[in-house]
Amino acid sequence: MPHRTTPPPPATRRLSRAESLLLLRNVTYGRIVFISRALPAIQLIPHAMDDGALLTGLPAGTGLNALLTRPAPVVYQADLLDPATRLGWSVTLTGFRTFSP
Repeated sequence: MPHRTTPPPPATRRLSRAESLLLLRNVTYGRIVFISRALPAIQLIPHAMDDGALLTGLPAGTGLNALLTRPAPVVYQADLLDPATRLGWSVTLTGFRTFSP
């Protein structure tokens, strides 16, 4: 019988919207992906959940606020992984960045 040298790939499943939003409450940082100078850019930023809405804090002085001064398509991704068990989750949200007064 052959000896397996690598662990089997992890099982994956699609999460519901409700499950995804609950998981996002367990972490405080994620990555926002946006277009800058015609190329994809990624920035680590903090977030909080408020009644099903993802609220993000954009770092001052990085120019990110200036790049996202109007509603723009963005992707936000956050995860929590256990390196010992190699288990965890990853949530990716796709939409438009909007602004609140």
